[in-house]
This record gives sequence, structure tokens and C-alpha cells, in this order.
Amino acid sequence: VIGARPATGKTALAISAAFNTSAYGDVLFCSYEMQPSEIMGRLLARMSRVDSQDISYKTLSNQQMQKLVEHYAQAGRLPIWFGINAATPEKVRTEALRMQKNLRLIVIDYLQLMSSGRRAESRRVEVGQISRALKQLSIELNVPVLALSQLNRNSEGSAKAPTMSEMRESGDIEQDADAIVLMYQLPDSGDFSQVCEEQGFKAVRILLDKNRQGKSGVAIDTAFDGASMTFISKSAVMEA
Repeated sequence: VIGARPATGKTALAISAAFNTSAYGDVLFCSYEMQPSEIMGRLLARMSRVDSQDISYKTLSNQQMQKLVEHYAQAGRLPIWFGINAATPEKVRTEALRMQKNLRLIVIDYLQLMSSGRRAESRRVEVGQISRALKQLSIELNVPVLALSQLNRNSEGSAKAPTMSEMRESGDIEQDADAIVLMYQLPDSGDFSQVCEEQGFKAVRILLDKNRQGKSGVAIDTAFDGASMTFISKSAVMEA
């Protein structure tokens, strides 16, 4: 699970995971926020380093258009498939079973927008049902499920790092997940944050808050370039 507040880069991180995994097999990408064309636009921005907003608003220069043309065919061949109508765990399972032979990753963007497809006494209980169903699907197919999750407002504007208990609507998510990664923007006071701001980046910390298979508490500071949907290491930014 990747947990973050809006506009922190969690979808960009999921797209990076999908892109890198596609070199080894098929990826099922289920987004309940964006159309496949929007996700492909972000993928093209990542591959071509063309500003994603220029792609979205169709304000491309001839030079930018040429860069996109160079990567368009490659993007079209990526084995990333979109579960357009897979709004419940059962429908995600149906799509995944069709791809089972070469499936390497399932991405859910994001968990709180799903429906369990079953009656539940509260939204909190329903999110717990969704979380358990995705866990069972991962075990059944032996394929990792990367689920994005919103954090609640307790983590907003705070100098403290968020914790996995701040994920919205259900504590079952933190119980079911094998690994939980939290993303949050670093405060503006540090040197790294100031350098990022000068270059038009966001200083984002990626924290491994839970790891069932090994060490937790590992933190990586990165610069998030929203224009090209990429993450740049702290060392590369500071050296530049």
C-alpha cells in the first residue's frame, strides 16, 4: 500500500512501478480517478520528458510533439492493460484471471474509491472487506497488488511524519498489507527543500512504515518533478 495526501505523487509512483514492471510481463492498472488516456499521457510525459500539463491541455510546441512521436509507438506496445469497469475486487479478479499466465502486477488507484460489491454496515467495514479481498487475490494468483490509499487530514500541515494509522476509513488496510509506504512533502525549512523549490520540484520523503518481510523505517528523500512524472534522488539534485 502507498499512502499519501493528494498531490504528493502517489499516482506517479504507481505509474513508475507499472512502467518498470512491464519489462517483465503484463500489468493490470485499475484507476477510479483517471481515464486510460490520462494515464497514458502521464506515461508519455515520463518517457519523453515533455511537460505533462502541456500534454493534458494540448499546448504542445512542435519540438515537444516530435519528442512524443518518438515515444508514442513504444508506449502503445507496453503490456499495461486497464481495468476500466473493474470497480469491485471480484471484477478485478475476473480481469486478472484473463491475464494470469503473464501477469506480474495489479495496481489499484485508489482503494477508497472501490466498492466491495456487498452490503456492509458502514463504509469503514466495506473498506475492510475490499482490503481483505485484495489480499486474498494476491495470495491466490501469487501476484503483488499495489494499492494506493488516501491519508486523513491529521497528516496535513503537520511537521510530524504521517503514520499508517492515518489511512482513511479502515484500520484493516494496515493489518492486511505486507508493506506500507508513506509519502509526504518535507517542510520548507531544510536545504534540500529549498533547492527543490528553486528547481521547481517538490521535496518528498518515501517512508517504508511497515515491512512484513524485513526491515521497516527506511526513508528515502526524493525530488518529485510533476512535469515529467519522475522522482530524482536527493544526491543527484544536491550535486546539480
